[in-house]
Amino acid sequence: MNTEIPQKIRWNAAASYGLIFASLAFLISKNPNFNHPFVKSHTKVAFMLHSMLLFMLFFMSYPFLRGIKIFTLTLNDIITATLGFIIFWGIIYGSIKAFKWEYVTLMDMFHSAWGKENFIQTNKIDWNQEFDSSLIILGYIPFLGYILSAKYPNNIHLRDASLLNLIFTILCLVMVFFSMKNLAAIVFLLYIIWSVFVALRLKISEELTHIDLSSVPWPKEEYILIRALGIYIKNMFDKNTFIELAKLRDIQTNAYNKKEQENTQKLENLEVFPYHQALLSIPVINLIWLFYLHTREKLRIANGIVLSILLLLIIFQFWIQSPLFLIALIPFCYHGGFNERKAYHMPYVSDIVHIIKTIWSFLTRFWKKTRELQKKEVTGSYKSETESEHKEEIKKGD
Repeated sequence: MNTEIPQKIRWNAAASYGLIFASLAFLISKNPNFNHPFVKSHTKVAFMLHSMLLFMLFFMSYPFLRGIKIFTLTLNDIITATLGFIIFWGIIYGSIKAFKWEYVTLMDMFHSAWGKENFIQTNKIDWNQEFDSSLIILGYIPFLGYILSAKYPNNIHLRDASLLNLIFTILCLVMVFFSMKNLAAIVFLLYIIWSVFVALRLKISEELTHIDLSSVPWPKEEYILIRALGIYIKNMFDKNTFIELAKLRDIQTNAYNKKEQENTQKLENLEVFPYHQALLSIPVINLIWLFYLHTREKLRIANGIVLSILLLLIIFQFWIQSPLFLIALIPFCYHGGFNERKAYHMPYVSDIVHIIKTIWSFLTRFWKKTRELQKKEVTGSYKSETESEHKEEIKKGD
């Protein structure tokens, strides 16, 4: 850092960490001693640390974790003390950096404490490019984030936010299902703290902090990988048909995309669905669209009907208060988000639809053949009866 920075500015940067309201006052102040870029950079970090501290103290005041005790301390006290220590360490670390006339960010604090640089990444926002920060923040909201990620599949940052959202939501719901409610509350609390941290940093520092989930496959990618893996295992003992897994994945991806394009062209020749597309993704209610399978939305209608049937089975078995009910609602979010892709092959759900159609087609053919055989038997018996009656009449005439 340039040593020409006045000592007063350096002290102001360090003081912003000491008082909670000082950081907010420095941010809105027009005084050149407070409005200096060096002071501003430290003030933003200090304000985020103070906001995290207040949020943590407010949230941990709720009694939902006080029932768990470790020795003589409740879990509330332990988590509050741990997070408080981490935040206070950040305040001291930032103050020292300010005294040394060095810039600092929250990510610098994290890297200095944990020594990891790739797991959590920070991107400086270029406001000259199209960047919707509100969309990314909404991606951290359960259920809403799944709809948005399906609606905007090319937004990489939204994808990461929604995928992290999906992982934590399913993890917490599974914990609740297995009666680990307190542990689920802790995990979800950590997720909320992280989401608030990302939102504050995005709005205040104009930097996006996100966890690198590039190695975690999206539902579509996972579906294609499983299909490729099945073929790989089947052919791994045959030297003539053996193909590398990476090539099989590419082949399955191309086949997946080609099938969707072909189905899209076929659907264009059908009638237009007369109502709003969002109605197709309403659980259970979408069963009424069974009579509109002749329209362009026939594939989405079929997927929605299967999802509703599975949901009803879960309600019948576990009732509506079960966490499985909420897990079963997640596919409806993706179903609604992909409403513009009429031929979207919904992973696993579309396969269930295909199996049902195959079974229905087999039963229909079997029923038709049975009816034809019955008609032939009836016709044959009728002819034989007629012939026998005719012979009896001839005998009587003789």
